Amino acid sequence: MSFYIRMTPAIFLDRDGTLNFDYGWITSPAKIELLAGAGDAVRAINDAGLLAVLVTNQPVIARGECTEAEMAAIHHRLESLLSQSGAHLDAIYYCPHHPDAGSRCHCRKPAPGLLENAAHDLNIDITRSWMIGDSERDLGAAAAFGIPAALVSSNQRSFKADIASVEAFRADSVLEAVQRILKTTISSC
Repeated sequence: MSFYIRMTPAIFLDRDGTLNFDYGWITSPAKIELLAGAGDAVRAINDAGLLAVLVTNQPVIARGECTEAEMAAIHHRLESLLSQSGAHLDAIYYCPHHPDAGSRCHCRKPAPGLLENAAHDLNIDITRSWMIGDSERDLGAAAAFGIPAALVSSNQRSFKADIASVEAFRADSVLEAVQRILKTTISSC
């Protein structure tokens, strides 16, 4: 008897500046405010049968500005806001380290550790997965992991990121990025 385990593509999502407003480091649930279209974007991922996986650097933990329990509450608030749009995250991975706090790791983006852990845990089809973020760190993680990326400019900040170094495109919002990715991913199934 043999078993076939279906691999599912994922859209890896950065948090601050991609799904929610980036007000600097978020240290309490009250500071989480979704960007316009973020709930619809995650719901579209869910409806398409792809995994929506949050991958985020959170050095506030290493710096002692936020505890693991407070981070759990922040992510609970994020999931609650997404659920108001009928959306959900399939998993949340965060890096609590920061090199200035003396903690070196393989999970802090632009390293690919968060994506590698998720791919292993969730049986992700890497060949059809994408990364969406708002920084060079996000592009770097996608490149190191070998997947294409979308760079969103939801916060109207200017980008100096060189998207030519990785298969990537720019989008005005996470919703626009998801819509473009789904056209590509769904048509290749």
